[in-house]
Amino acid sequence: MAFQESDRTESPREGNRVVGVGRTGSEKTTHISALLRLVEPAAGEILIDGLNICSIGLKDLRMKLSIIPQEQTLFTGSIRTNMDPLGLYSDDEIWKALEKCQLKETDTRLPNLLDSSGELNPVVS
Repeated sequence: MAFQESDRTESPREGNRVVGVGRTGSEKTTHISALLRLVEPAAGEILIDGLNICSIGLKDLRMKLSIIPQEQTLFTGSIRTNMDPLGLYSDDEIWKALEKCQLKETDTRLPNLLDSSGELNPVVS
């Protein structure tokens, strides 16, 4: 992916993860809006691994990108629907993901396991 802003271009190696950090007003939201194509570019192109993001469908593009917010957010619905909103993964794959982020032990104590939604009080974080 290459970002070009005025005279600057950023080109991380293919397959690497990119993290956007910065103080308020540093255009993080603008970059995310462009990457997710919330707004279409008026000029130029955004390339990810050599592919112009405007040449692929929105669903395909957005399924390949992830945003991890800085602040904790409580979502509605079950753990399953929050972890896998499109229903693409097996229970085993979801449990493995929870284990990788050290949440499996907490979630196995919930009454409805992956189908639990807000049964714990206070909120699990």
